[in-house]
Amino acid sequence: MNHEDLINAIRDNNIRTVISLLRRGVNPTDNRNEAIRQASEHGAIEIATILLFWLGPEYQYVDPTDNNNEAIRMASFYGHTKIVRLLLKWKSPIGFEDVDPTVNNNEAIRKAGENGHVEIVKMLLKWRGTGRLNGKKVDPAVYNNQIIKIASLQGFTEIVKLLINDERVPLTDDLIKMLCVELNNSKENCHKIQNLPNRRKCIVEIDQLRRSLDCRSYLEEKLLRKKFKTNKKLPIELYGEIGKYLGPHVGQYEH
Repeated sequence: MNHEDLINAIRDNNIRTVISLLRRGVNPTDNRNEAIRQASEHGAIEIATILLFWLGPEYQYVDPTDNNNEAIRMASFYGHTKIVRLLLKWKSPIGFEDVDPTVNNNEAIRKAGENGHVEIVKMLLKWRGTGRLNGKKVDPAVYNNQIIKIASLQGFTEIVKLLINDERVPLTDDLIKMLCVELNNSKENCHKIQNLPNRRKCIVEIDQLRRSLDCRSYLEEKLLRKKFKTNKKLPIELYGEIGKYLGPHVGQYEH
């Protein structure tokens, strides 16, 4: 029984085999702590917990910060919320190391945001470093606001909302214009939802974001609705520019 057997057991989420191998003396810190890196990548929360509590005969311990904090980077990428929470709470037995989600240009929050993992983004935005990392925070505006741009393109409305409301994300005019365009596209997709309550929820959530950004199209929609309600004659150009955002049920989703 060797290190390769341990890694295979972790990939299969075989908890009993992992425990048996550890009791037989297989060292989970081999190959730059590959065991915890694999457990984090595959979302094996029970195994990850066992590994982080393991102490070797010479007081060795599993270090999830190894290989440039790969464990939290992989867990964030694949959306393993419980693993991310576990890693952020981890404290080194010797007191010198904490998991750092800001490494590699804030890869953890970049990958979580770009893949729509809302709860992980929330955790990372709230994280504040302690000890050696005292005062450190993730940067959600890294790479010229890459996260919010990709999240909006993917239609991840909840993540866009989180980032809009975070003071670390500068809402420049160009960014607002881009977000408004993508939110308009997302609203058009809302109208394709067959379930009426879900359609309404989708539209309301997107309109809340458009309103918070003062999107021009949102303001024009409000004007159009008002004109419909008062039966005023509409300029023909308003239909082409605005009507596409309202879908087939004008006024149905007023809020």
